[in-house]
Amino acid sequence: MRWNLEWLRTVKAIYETNTLTAAAQELFIFQARVSLHLNSLEAYTGYPAFPTTRLLVLPTLRLA
Repeated sequence: MRWNLEWLRTVKAIYETNTLTAAAQELFIFQARVSLHLNSLEAYTGYPAFPTTRLLVLPTLRLA
């Protein structure tokens, strides 16, 4: 698997909105696709991008 620029767009949207659902709405895609992009990026890098809580996502130090 190689780096995908859609992952970057998705991470940016998550970072700006703080939720996967709001990021999906901003990108006009399904929330499942946002989750897939995030999971793919984390699998590729080997690091979590956002430690998730029940309601929001916050950037890790590696992303901030």
